[in-house]
Amino acid sequence: MRLPLIIFLLFFGSHAFAQVDSLQNADSISFILKPKPIYQHHDTTSHCSILYCKKGIASYYGRSFHGRMTSSGERFNMNKLTAAHKTLPFGTLLVVTNLKNKKAIIVRVNDRMPLSNKREIDLSLAAAQQLDFLATGLATVQLEIYKSK
Repeated sequence: MRLPLIIFLLFFGSHAFAQVDSLQNADSISFILKPKPIYQHHDTTSHCSILYCKKGIASYYGRSFHGRMTSSGERFNMNKLTAAHKTLPFGTLLVVTNLKNKKAIIVRVNDRMPLSNKREIDLSLAAAQQLDFLATGLATVQLEIYKSK
């Protein structure tokens, strides 16, 4: 009595597992053929539709912080294209576009700024020079991730 039951379970049990396995494979194949939509942030005030796009106010910092240690552990150099951000990982490359004059640069996040700060990003002196907002001190910018670490 046990032998037929064991044979029955082995035969039909293996088909049941094979069927489940084939369903999982079929799901992965359908995912490859028809990828599921990626829900992206869409900023309606700009033409940005990527995984990270943020519009906000940028400021800059320079001479008084030059040579000091940043939150990432490296020394701040006001002549490099770097930035302080509230939450983005260190090493993230961002495309920063000045929305007034459409100038854009790529900066690397290497420092933190307080979460309570109403500004979106603090840029190095060199970055502010290239975006042409030294005279005003502030600029409305758009941030897009170029490459995340």
